[in-house]
Amino acid sequence: MAAAIDESAEKDPNRCAMLIIFEQLGCRILDLGGTITVNKKAAEAAEGNSFVIRSKDVLVVRKVYKTVAIYGVKHDAIRGARGRLLRRCLLKIGDGNALVRLVNGKPCPREQLSARIAAVCQASPTTLFKSRVNVLRQAGDITGIKALAATRGTNMETIVKYYVGEK
Repeated sequence: MAAAIDESAEKDPNRCAMLIIFEQLGCRILDLGGTITVNKKAAEAAEGNSFVIRSKDVLVVRKVYKTVAIYGVKHDAIRGARGRLLRRCLLKIGDGNALVRLVNGKPCPREQLSARIAAVCQASPTTLFKSRVNVLRQAGDITGIKALAATRGTNMETIVKYYVGEK
């Protein structure tokens, strides 16, 4: 996934941003339905998800996701090289724009998110998550899998049962 992210950055900032968010947070489809902003207060006041561009990283504020009733509003920062690349991609997409957009540039309706994300990323969100989990498993990075579970809002039992591939 890393090479695909680097290669897509300049050509398609939406694809690049989505792949980084999937890679770093292990998120689901609904998590990407949000607006890009440079204003954290606006993100906190918004009803939906937001991607806050900060000086050195990106804060992902998730209010609409599958397990919100269990885990509440989630705030996850994406830092380091991936955070800087994500920041550049989001700046190209533009403040106030939706991350997932239709071909005509309009925000993607909730019921079309899955198909649009799969088309842009060239893989389903489930496939991307399984891939990330198995890269971490093969590296023996149990801490990484636990961190992914925490940012996704999923317990480890569910990840092992449904997402860990065969050795």
